[in-house]
Amino acid sequence: MVKTYIDRDSHTVTYSSAGHPPPVLLHPDGTVTFLDQATDPPLGARPEHVPRPESSTAFAKGATLVLYTDGLIERRDEDIDVGLARLADSLVRHGQASPEA
Repeated sequence: MVKTYIDRDSHTVTYSSAGHPPPVLLHPDGTVTFLDQATDPPLGARPEHVPRPESSTAFAKGATLVLYTDGLIERRDEDIDVGLARLADSLVRHGQASPEA
């Protein structure tokens, strides 16, 4: 599960991830940031309750927040970093297209 809160007034995204790949922020200048500063094991994986990590980051007008499943980036016999790089490259190449495209 990934939880995000987008504050349009302060231009910040606050997020927490429980065992899922990190959200991605595509900036208007074409750079990509993986929001991986607040990750933790899946919910229920720990025997006792602990507070979830949470982090915030700023975004500029025109940025795109991408939430996705692990099936988009994972391949058998391939390092997860290859899939993340493939996603980042695709976002940079197609970042100006509409979500439907």
